[in-house]
Amino acid sequence: QDFDLKPRKMGYSDVSAAAASQDNVHVQALEDWLRSNGGRLSQAIAIADGTCGRGAFAVGQGISTEMEVCCIPEQLLITEKIAEASLPCGSELRAAAEELNPNDSGILLLTAFLLKDGALDTAKAANGMNDVSSKSQFVPYYKSLPSKLHHMPVCWPSDCELHELVKGSHFERLLKAKRHLLGLEFSLLQCYAPQMARSWEEFLWARCIVSSRAYALRLRASDSPQRCLVPWADLLNHGGHGQVSVRYAFEASPDSSDSGSFIMKCIETDIPCGMEAFQCYGSDKPNAKLLLDYGFVLPVSLVAPAITSLSIDPPRPQETDAPKRQLEAQMIQKLWKAAGGRGAGRTMTAEVTRASSERLLPLFRARALCTILDLTEQVDIAAFELSQPQTAEVERNALVTLRQAATSAISQMPAELDATGINTSSGNSEWELASATACGAVLSEEREVLQFHVRFAEHGIACLAGGEAQSADHPGMEEWLISIEKPEFHYAATYFEQLGKVLA
Repeated sequence: QDFDLKPRKMGYSDVSAAAASQDNVHVQALEDWLRSNGGRLSQAIAIADGTCGRGAFAVGQGISTEMEVCCIPEQLLITEKIAEASLPCGSELRAAAEELNPNDSGILLLTAFLLKDGALDTAKAANGMNDVSSKSQFVPYYKSLPSKLHHMPVCWPSDCELHELVKGSHFERLLKAKRHLLGLEFSLLQCYAPQMARSWEEFLWARCIVSSRAYALRLRASDSPQRCLVPWADLLNHGGHGQVSVRYAFEASPDSSDSGSFIMKCIETDIPCGMEAFQCYGSDKPNAKLLLDYGFVLPVSLVAPAITSLSIDPPRPQETDAPKRQLEAQMIQKLWKAAGGRGAGRTMTAEVTRASSERLLPLFRARALCTILDLTEQVDIAAFELSQPQTAEVERNALVTLRQAATSAISQMPAELDATGINTSSGNSEWELASATACGAVLSEEREVLQFHVRFAEHGIACLAGGEAQSADHPGMEEWLISIEKPEFHYAATYFEQLGKVLA
C-alpha cells in the first residue's frame, strides 16, 4: 500500500525467482564475510526484494530508535587512500584528477582500484556470465554487485532509443556534459595506467558503481573526508523528504585513534516490521540528478524542486560608428553585469526552477533598458535598481522576453513520452521501459517549470495592460496564485503588487 513512497530503483527488479535466489545467496555470503571479519549486522534488518526492487527491510520486532543497523570495521572499507597506495601510478593519477575535477579525484581512484582488482569480472562470474578466479579480499563484496548498469543513463548503449526520447531537454544537456567529463577521466586513466587495458564500457561500469555507492567519510579527525566504498551499507536505498530512517558516521575505535568503524543507526522514528529502511544520498537532489547519477526517480513531493534551463541572449551593440560602438559595448557590459549576467556577447544558459523569476527578471530588464536608453553616452548604471520593476515599458519588454525564452525552450523539448511506445527489440525491455518512464517523469517536471514561467509572464503582461491572462485552459491571476506553492506564491504576489504601483 505504500508503493508510491518507495524509490523506483531500476536495475534490481525481481525478473525471476532464480535471479532473486541467486542475489540472496551472494548477499548472505557478503554478510557472512563481514561478520567473520569483525563486522556487526543487525538481526532486525534483512536485504530482500520488495515492491520496487532490492532494499533493506525491518524484520521480527522491527528496528527501534538508535538501534545499530551495522558496524563495518575500517579494514573492510575500500578507501581512496587504499586505492592510491595500491596503484602503481596512484599519486600521479590523483594529482592529474585533482586538476581536472578536485571533487571527484577520490572517485576516479576508487574506479581505477575496482578495475585493477577485477571487480567486474568477479561480478560477472557471480551472475554466471564468465568463470574467473580472484584472490582479492573483497570478492564477497564484488559478487553482490550488479554486473550490468543499463539503467544508468551514462551506460545507455549508443543506439538506444532513449537518447532520442530526451533530445532537446535540459536532462540531455546534463547527460552529455557528464559523458564528456567521464571521457576526460577515461583518458587520464589510459594515460597514467595503460597497463590496465580496460574498455570504455568497463570503465563506465566501475565509475558508476563508485559514484552511486561511495560515501564521503572523515576517517581521522585531522584528515579531510575521503571517498569510501562500504560493503553492505550501500544496499540501503535512498529515501526522499520524510523517508530517511538511518544516519551514518565513521567513529574512531575507543582503543586506538588509528582505527575505527563505519556505524549506521536508526534515527528518531522506529522502523516497524516489513517497512524499508532508507538512507540519504543527498537531500538537495531533484529527480533529474537522481536519474542521472543513480538511475531512478521519486514522487515529486519527496525530492528537491525540478530544474531546467533557459537560453538567454545578452544585449549587443547596435551603433555602427566605431567610437560610439565601443562606448555602447562598455555600457552594455556594465548593465549586464549589474543584472547578474555573465559572458557578455555570448548566449547564456541559466539553470532555473519555478522560484527563479526573481533572478531572471533583472537580466531581461537589462536587455530592455539596452534597447530604450541611449548608451552611446555615459549612463549612471547604479541609478537602475534592476531587482525591482522599472517603468511599464521596461517591465512589459522584460516579461515578453521571459515568455519568449520559456516558450522557445518548451518547443525544443520532445513530445510527451509514452513508455509503452518505446522500441524494445534489443531484448532489454524491462530496463528500457523503466528508464523511459523515469525520463518521462523528469521531462514532465522540466516542462512544468517552463510553463510556470510562461504563465507568470502572461499574468504580468496582462496586469500591465489592465486585464487578466485568463482563458478556458488557464485560470485568472488570483486563482493561479492560490494554486502555486508558498515560495513562488510569495514572490509572485509581491511582484504583481509592485506592478500595480508602477502603473499608478
